[in-house]
Amino acid sequence: MRAFLWCNGDIPSLQTIKSLGNLSPLFGVDGGTAKAKSCGFMVKETLGDLDSISKDTNIEMTYLSDDSHSDLTKTIQELSKRGFLEFDILGIDGGSPGHILGIWGTLAVPLTNAEASFSAQLVGVLAVNIFVFIVAYLSLIHI
Repeated sequence: MRAFLWCNGDIPSLQTIKSLGNLSPLFGVDGGTAKAKSCGFMVKETLGDLDSISKDTNIEMTYLSDDSHSDLTKTIQELSKRGFLEFDILGIDGGSPGHILGIWGTLAVPLTNAEASFSAQLVGVLAVNIFVFIVAYLSLIHI
C-alpha cells in the first residue's frame, strides 16, 4: 500500500502537489497536518509527538513517544506496521535552525549513549541529506 506523508517543512509548489495525483491516504507528520489543511487537503490522521499541532483538530491523532527518532521516522515505522510499503513525502525540507540543531543533536547522541556510535549517527545524517538532495533534484527536473 502507498501513503502520502506531509511534514512540517516548506509547502511544495502547487504544480509539484498536482503532479502527484490523488493524495490518498494522506497522513500528517505532526505540524504537517496544518500545512496540508492550509492547502485544502483532507488529512486522515496525524502522527508524531504532537508538539507542533493544535490538539483541537477533528483529525485522529496518534502519539508516537520515542524521542530518539524524528516524527517522520516514527511515522514511517508505524505505518509500515500497518502494511504501508510505499511513501511519498511532502514538506520534508525547510532549512530551519531547528533542522541544523537536530543534525548536531543527532551527532551528539554518542556522548550520552554508550550504545550509539558516532559513525552510525553520521551515516544516518548523511543518508537523510542525500535522500533530501535526490528528492529535491528529481522534483526540479520533473517540473
